[in-house]
Amino acid sequence: MTTKVLNTIEEAIEDFRNGKVVIVVDDEDRENEGDFICAAQFATTENVNFMAVHGKGLICMPMAIDLCQKLAFPQMVTENTDNHETAFTVSIDHVDTTTGISAAERSITAMKCVDENAKPEAFRPRRCSGFCFPCLPRQWAPPVAPNSARLFAPPPFPHKFRSYCARFWVDTPPRQAP
Repeated sequence: MTTKVLNTIEEAIEDFRNGKVVIVVDDEDRENEGDFICAAQFATTENVNFMAVHGKGLICMPMAIDLCQKLAFPQMVTENTDNHETAFTVSIDHVDTTTGISAAERSITAMKCVDENAKPEAFRPRRCSGFCFPCLPRQWAPPVAPNSARLFAPPPFPHKFRSYCARFWVDTPPRQAP
């Protein structure tokens, strides 16, 4: 029998606010998965690399609807038939990147998304080859962000906490993040 060790919500909030990667798990009877999350302004090369190496899934960037609209990220599909209704936009890379695939370049893209001066022309929407995947909240069950980002953000709710990076995995999550 495996013993699960979970931190308190208050500890997770404090770690999130301090730039650490936090693991959020859902109900065992739902998807039974966990998400590595960090606020987008803390999506350092090290944090993105950690999520990529240990998460074994897709790095996405759930973000507030108004931020997606501000940056003009169009929906990936016009009719969403995903069984979990994940509302991805087209994948993106920041114009300061080359291929966009490295942890360093994904870090640049994530951090530039939450820059208060960010403009749509600073991002290259890619219909098939971008390496950052913004997504909007689900209609029926809001994802961990932006609601958690709002919960984790110190008042007043700053622009920089309107997006986060997540790495999804299925099965048994690792016990600790950096």
